[in-house]
Amino acid sequence: MATAMVGAAFSVVGKALAPSTDSLLKDWAASVELGSNVQALELELLAVKALLEPTLGKEINSSSLKDLLVKLQDHAYDAEDVLDELDYFRI
Repeated sequence: MATAMVGAAFSVVGKALAPSTDSLLKDWAASVELGSNVQALELELLAVKALLEPTLGKEINSSSLKDLLVKLQDHAYDAEDVLDELDYFRI
């Protein structure tokens, strides 16, 4: 089960990062003085992705790590929502 949680968290983080790769979104965010916030969010998501990547396919036995993965997944969904909303307002 924990292996699936890592994979799911990794997938969600990757999905949350997708809007931040849009140069139009970055340019718009910079023009409305949100550029540093988008960059900070992107940096945090990339750091999480880098930490999760080596654990893909490995069994996790730590209950604390499992709890963190659940919280991470929730926060990644929130980050994705924020970036999607920014993209909506840009349009």
